[in-house]
Amino acid sequence: MIAGGCANLKDKIQLENQNQPLILRIYLRDKDAALQKNGIKLPTDWRSTAHLLNLSSLLDLLKRSDPKDHPHRCADIRELINHILSELNNMQKIDRVEIKSYDPN
Repeated sequence: MIAGGCANLKDKIQLENQNQPLILRIYLRDKDAALQKNGIKLPTDWRSTAHLLNLSSLLDLLKRSDPKDHPHRCADIRELINHILSELNNMQKIDRVEIKSYDPN
């Protein structure tokens, strides 16, 4: 958690072929503080909803990806799917989520 809900970072970067340094400014705000300041209240199950939406999109992308033409893409998608499933399995409301191969017969 960021103390006070926000932080300002400033860094000077000197690139090899540049005479003037670049100034990198980063403003970080804690998610809860940002939501509260803007009067936004998320539903209690927002994480599981986001995970399920991401899972649906990844499954659709995997369905449209040919493993022969894009083996690394398919492997990355499967890794992301497994990560989301492990996150869902760790949530208290869901006992277990399992992915099975589709059998059209």
